[in-house]
Amino acid sequence: MDIYKKLGALALSSRLRRLSENMAGDVTRIYKKQNINFEARWFVLYQKLLQGPIIITELATAVGMTHAAIHITAREMERAGLVVSGKDKGDGRKRVLKLTLKGLEIAKKLDPLWKDIQKANEDFLAELDMNFLEALEKVEASLEKRDMSSRIEEQIRKRIEEEIKIVSFEKKWSEAFKELNFAWLKKYFTIEALDRKVL
Repeated sequence: MDIYKKLGALALSSRLRRLSENMAGDVTRIYKKQNINFEARWFVLYQKLLQGPIIITELATAVGMTHAAIHITAREMERAGLVVSGKDKGDGRKRVLKLTLKGLEIAKKLDPLWKDIQKANEDFLAELDMNFLEALEKVEASLEKRDMSSRIEEQIRKRIEEEIKIVSFEKKWSEAFKELNFAWLKKYFTIEALDRKVL
């Protein structure tokens, strides 16, 4: 059995990453067969840069990528001669990315191929017994409202709460009870003589 199917919901993120990597790999192989020096993972960044130069921080927000991921992708595209980076004229602390002449001209080769890819994607989606893009939008919208980290933290909290048992006090726990109360008093108040006497 496929390990991803066996793991079920636990491997959701890993399974989606595998699906994305497989599809991107297929597209990149098509680029190479067409003798176009382009990677599928550059696509969204490139599309945004076609609109004009943009500050890296703004670019990261626009495409939903981390700054680190933007820098890695930008370096790859720079090595391919498609983009160039420089200081922002208004704020020298910021970096701006823009397409080179080569980066702009490669669009002439990419545009007709992208139409083919779009049609292939549409045909593939039509084979499914569901509106996959609509379902994907619902997933994204749900995670924007509440990300996975907060959902997992809630499950951790519930599990811990379920593991807590309230029992009757016994003399053998006197010292632990005393230490716990002293720690609480020390953090939020001041330990007084009466506290020591009572505890």
